[in-house]
Order: sequence, then structure tokens, then C-alpha cells
Amino acid sequence: GVDPHSKKPTLKQEPFSQDGFLQRLARWVVVDDQSINVVEGAEFRDLLLFISTELEDTDIPHRTKLTQLIFERYNLEYNAIVKDLALGAFTLDNAFNNNTMLEHLELKLREVDIPFDRDGNRIRCFPHVVNIAVQAVLDAIPTCADSPLSFHRVGFPTHAIVFSADSEYADALRHDPMKLCRGLISSCRASGQRRLELRKVIEEGNRHGDFGAEGMRVLQLLTDSPTRWDSTYNMTDRAIESFILRPKQLELRQYILSEIEQAILQDIRQILSVPHATQQLLSAEKTPTLSVALPAYEVMIDTWKSFIDVFPELAPAIQAGLDKLNEYVQRSRKTKLYALAMVINPTIKFEWIEKHWSADEQAKAKEWLRNSVYMANTIRRSKSASAVSDVDSQPSISESLSGQHLQPTATSSKDVQVSNTRESDVIAVDSEIQKYIRDGVLEDDEDFSLLRFWQASARTYPILYNIALDVLPMQASAVPCERVFSSSKETCTPRRNQLSPVLLEALQMLKFIFKQERLNFTESWIATERE
Repeated sequence: GVDPHSKKPTLKQEPFSQDGFLQRLARWVVVDDQSINVVEGAEFRDLLLFISTELEDTDIPHRTKLTQLIFERYNLEYNAIVKDLALGAFTLDNAFNNNTMLEHLELKLREVDIPFDRDGNRIRCFPHVVNIAVQAVLDAIPTCADSPLSFHRVGFPTHAIVFSADSEYADALRHDPMKLCRGLISSCRASGQRRLELRKVIEEGNRHGDFGAEGMRVLQLLTDSPTRWDSTYNMTDRAIESFILRPKQLELRQYILSEIEQAILQDIRQILSVPHATQQLLSAEKTPTLSVALPAYEVMIDTWKSFIDVFPELAPAIQAGLDKLNEYVQRSRKTKLYALAMVINPTIKFEWIEKHWSADEQAKAKEWLRNSVYMANTIRRSKSASAVSDVDSQPSISESLSGQHLQPTATSSKDVQVSNTRESDVIAVDSEIQKYIRDGVLEDDEDFSLLRFWQASARTYPILYNIALDVLPMQASAVPCERVFSSSKETCTPRRNQLSPVLLEALQMLKFIFKQERLNFTESWIATERE
């Protein structure tokens, strides 16, 4: 129907049913982190009876029934997950205890003949690596003052600029402008009155044109966080001199930054703009991003290298960030899943590998792709074709993707049919890979979707499609998973401090499932200015 006043289509309301009511009640309790005891409240039950003429008090469940409904839905979802569960890769941050965990997991799985490799089956969380590099840069900034050098700064080609330990720039570095900026912002945010006053300053300045034709956005100052380093980037992008010079804020004048300190902050901002833009790029993607992780690292490395000539006074800090990036890029290269993810991305294929890797590395990547695709094809075919059901040892998904077994398993001499089948498999795999490469690289535009491409290519590249099904779910970031864990603090409130571990697991799992229609796995990687 159409609303005659708004001219907008109206949604047809679903007829009331007891089952529909119970499911929605359970969903609301889970998603909104409500106490299960909420259904025992007399006022709540009275509210439900008031708004529904089809409900009676006996229709409203008590806490025992509500808990039962939650567990029934949880069991359905859990069984569905277990049914489709396969061991592929783990996306983890770089904490040392994760290394230990994977080492023990590798030993445990091999005890039951499940191939697994601590490096080959590990993906290092992209935002965590970027954060480590950024923190290395920020930590090294004060030490730059004790690194005298002589240089030709970009923009001043006619004469050499000597940067010595007693220069004004070096002296300002020793005062740590980032620390001063943090103190200034913390003081400006110290009370509601100050925050309100700052808002008035921005609004008045915009009306009078004090901040240029475009004006300044009416936002509060942002404090930085070690785990969400983008807030540091945004923190340096605020003009508050007009606010500090107001008569009511005389005590804040001790925090006024000198011109050279402001210039250093702008230099630091330029350096941080590189990881900021890179992470923004990956965060803007709504499809799997593992394929662009290594290229993104290389962009950061190349740009930071060029910045050493642009900001030579901060060269030691930039180099500290480069050292960290190079360290983790080398570790990531041990996980050949990165290469496979790039190859199955039709906008990349082997193009990036051929440009950035040595000839030996390229040859290894191509051979590894061939064998991985062959083994993954064998796995899937063996599940549906009886002709290979007698094979003594079939490779697992873990084995095919980790890269630890790069050659096809030996053919059993007892079964000629199996041998012929495997030979035809090798020919089919080689033929499809060559066709995929000959078809060229697609243009990466705003309309391109990696998921839609492989949905449409299931018949064009049926063997590669099988490997894409295993690789596409692998995430470049562990942040979404950590957000789910962090949300447990909203579930375990003081009024819900006696939840059993089993019920807590059910609530967290269902909350994620119910919310996932609203979730974008990458949009929350960074701290927005409004946050």
C-alpha cells in the first residue's frame, strides 16, 4: 500500500503469532544485551499486554522458557557452523602467545594426522601490523633530536640545511610535540564547559569566516589510543588557538605550541597519512581484502622510503617504522595464502608478483598455485565421485592451502583407474590455470566485486572456483573477531554477573549472528573523527 500523506510505500505487518512473538522477544534480549530476568518484571509484562490485544499473561515466557528458546536457536546455529567447518587459516595479531598457541596446535593436529603448519596456516592481522609500525614511528620521534645530519631538504634545492643537535628543530623534538599535543587536548576536554566553549568558538568562527570559506567541522577534540592509532592522526588535525586565547581559558596558554612545534606536528601528520590512507583503502572494501594486504604493505614501505628525503629530520623515526613493516612483511611471506589470495583476485592475478618478486619466487608461487589447486580439486572431487573413494590418503583443506605439501601425493600402483583419474586432473588443472592467465587482468573499478566475480565464474573456472571458496573467507584482519569478544563486556554487566559460560557463549554467538546483516567486516578498523 501507499501512505496518502507521505506518498511512501508502507510495509505490510506480519500477522501476530505466538511463535513469532517468542522469537522476536528472544532476539531483542540477545541483541540489546537485556537481562533474561527482564521478562519477570511486572511493568514489562504489563506493557506487552497493553500493546497487544492477542497476548495473555500465560503467553509471555518466564526466564526459564526464554533461556530454553535462546539455547534452541543457539543449537541450530552451532550445528550449522560445525557442519560446514573446515580447517583453513587463522587470522591472529602478533602477540607472542599466539606463536606458542599455533606451535602446540600444530603438534596436536599432527598427532591425529591432520596436516597443519604454524606459518603456512597463519595470517597476520593487517591493522595490528600497521599499528605496530606506527607506534614504532611515534616512539622514535624524540630520539631524532640526537641524530645530527646534513641534508638538502626537498623544496630547498639551492643550499644545504644543517640539522644539528642544538638547532631549534632538534630542541623542539626533545620536548616531544606529540606529548604536548596530548596534554593540550586533554586539558581542553577536561570539563563539559570547556567542550561546550570550544564548540561555540568553532560555530562563531564559521559564521565570521575565520576558518576559511569552507569553515571547520563542529567536532570535539580527539584523544589518541595506542590500539586505535588513527585517533593520533586525527588528533593532530585540530586548530584550537582561538579557543585558548579566550579570556576564560587563560590557564591553558601554557600549552600553546610554538610555530616550530606546530610545524613538527604537521610533518608527523604527513608521515601518518601514509598508513592512514592505506588502512582507509582496505576499510572501504566490503569484499575480502587478503589479496591486497601485501600490495598495501609495499605501498606504505615505498612511500615512507621517499619520505626520508622529504622529512630528513625525522628519518630515524621513519626508519623505525620501516624496520617493523619489513619484519612483518617477511613473516607474512611465509604464509603462501597471501600469494594465492592475490592470484584468485582477477584484478591482480600474477601481475603484482611478477613486478615485486624475484624470478625464483615467481616460479615457486606458480608451482605452488598449480599443486594447491590440484589438491583442492582432488578433495572436492573425492567427496562426490566414487571412482576415487578408495584412495589411501586424501589431502585435507589445511594441507592444500598451507603449502607444506607442494607435490601431489603418489599414485597407488594398486589402482590404475585412480592413476588415470589423477593424470587427467593434472591436465585439467594446468589447462584452466593457463586459460585464467590468458584472459588477462580485469579493471578494478568501484563496481567490481570479488565475491560477485567468483559467483559468476563458477562454470568458467570450475576448478579455481573450488579454491576460491576456501580462500575468500580468510580475513586480512582479526579486528572483527576481537570486537565480538570485546562486546562481551556489554553482556557481562553487574546485573548479569552470574551467567554460566555456556549461556554466555550462546548469547555472544547469537548476538553476532543477529547483527551480521548490519555488519561490515572492515568499516570499524579505524577510529572515525566523530568517534
